[in-house]
Amino acid sequence: MTLGVGLLLPGVDPAALLPAAADAARALTKVEAQDVAVVAGEARVVVRYLAGDDDGAADRAAGGGPGA
Repeated sequence: MTLGVGLLLPGVDPAALLPAAADAARALTKVEAQDVAVVAGEARVVVRYLAGDDDGAADRAAGGGPGA
């Protein structure tokens, strides 16, 4: 899942948001990887997680747990 971070207060490092994003995903499923990237001047948080199939992936991306 890749999320655009949006506006940050001056001095806030986008990488500081990564642990919270990964923890939110980890509450629903196993997190495989996490990263922060800047694309075209926009900070993006990337969290890769496990899902059994496309429907399970969509449920987790929408904030549902297994079987949601």
